[in-house]
Amino acid sequence: MVMSFVFDAAVLDWLKAEGVDAPPDFRQSRWPSPNELRTILESLPGYAVSYRSKQGHDWDAEVVDATRGYDGMSATIWVKGVQDPDAPHPFSFHKPWPELAVAILEVISRTCGPRVVTDDVYVRPVVITAGCDPRERTACLGDPKRPRG
Repeated sequence: MVMSFVFDAAVLDWLKAEGVDAPPDFRQSRWPSPNELRTILESLPGYAVSYRSKQGHDWDAEVVDATRGYDGMSATIWVKGVQDPDAPHPFSFHKPWPELAVAILEVISRTCGPRVVTDDVYVRPVVITAGCDPRERTACLGDPKRPRG
């Protein structure tokens, strides 16, 4: 599992405790709106996106390699409790390929500011910024010797 966070006081304290520096633009960090998220997902080169609506204000996005299908990288994104599709709103990943999740977060960071990401195994915070290398940042999730900021 890959978990994503915007910068707030608790996340800043966590980064400080882990010895990870916050990027200078951390105050610009916000969740994308559901409409922004859809636009970002649909812009990913080499991926197909399908959506499922659930119980009124909830939906899932399935992002799958356009050529290889589930033999390639894929990610499911859950969006729950949407009231305003144009207002910032949290989302979560469900069993994504970590590299694809980080690549999606890198694209999100271009308009919504930097993110913090971790996995559920090592729970090491890694900062994702616009222009970062998703492969390198994904490798930081599991390697305690790599810089995470």
